[in-house]
Amino acid sequence: MELEEMKNIWDDMSQEIDKKKILTNESIINITKKRYVNKLRAISIPETTFAFISIIFSAFVLINFTKLDTWYLSISGIIVVLFLIIVPILSVKWIRTLKYLDIAGNTFKQSLLKYATGKQKFINFIKVSSYLTIPFIVTFILITEKIFNNNNLISENDFGVYWYILPLGIIIQILFTKWILIKYTKTINEAENILKELEQ
Repeated sequence: MELEEMKNIWDDMSQEIDKKKILTNESIINITKKRYVNKLRAISIPETTFAFISIIFSAFVLINFTKLDTWYLSISGIIVVLFLIIVPILSVKWIRTLKYLDIAGNTFKQSLLKYATGKQKFINFIKVSSYLTIPFIVTFILITEKIFNNNNLISENDFGVYWYILPLGIIIQILFTKWILIKYTKTINEAENILKELEQ
């Protein structure tokens, strides 16, 4: 076998090895991306469902808006509608930012940096929205009582059972938010660990 022929065979073999290496790297990235997206579904599915229900209820409030016949009930209705539209939409937006991270198109460092930024924004968003939930609960009770029972709790000064329900509802909301934050943080950190496997 001549030296030139041996060189050609060696070049062909090197090209085959390089192709296999590229395919292997692509397969690893695709598998990692699939595992990563599946992990974040644990957050995206309930948040998307909540967004859908929230938008339906906000439409219901808008349809019945004429029943909110005082300035404070009208303002309460606007607060409820804005909360039910803005909060779920932003939540889904931040999750989609994390979920559809371009792992293949970015370097490992770029992916991790974008993920860290998105993660912090999402966690901060959950914290802020949890504080906003307290005035939301109050306004929600006011408008639902008026829409469903034609009862103006403020003008009639008839809070009755709500003196007990409202503080209990706020406590439950705080505990629920803490539980959600722990659960979501755990899922987000697990997704981050899947990304970090690409570095190994």
